[in-house]
Amino acid sequence: MLADIQDLEQTTQQYFEGFMTALKIIATRKNHTSTLQHIQGYFKKQLSAEQKEELSESILKYRQGLLPLLVPITLINHYVREFHTPYIEDQVYLNPHPEALKLRYAY
Repeated sequence: MLADIQDLEQTTQQYFEGFMTALKIIATRKNHTSTLQHIQGYFKKQLSAEQKEELSESILKYRQGLLPLLVPITLINHYVREFHTPYIEDQVYLNPHPEALKLRYAY
């Protein structure tokens, strides 16, 4: 019993340290762009040439600082609903927090 408690405390401490280390990594436009392009690859067979171009352009403009992250994310979420892509639907990246917080809105 004591060994189980010590194992749990050690595991908890390791998790906490790893979590705090992960929080120190700042998400950059480059990181987001890479993630968005990776997600885009899941739609390569479903999207028309025009849709691919629109999504690629929105990702590029986000990378250049011309559009907020919300634009390509919204477009991807639209394609997720339209083409039902279970793996992508389950990704927290697309909906990481409650909409009411408006954390991805650019004021």
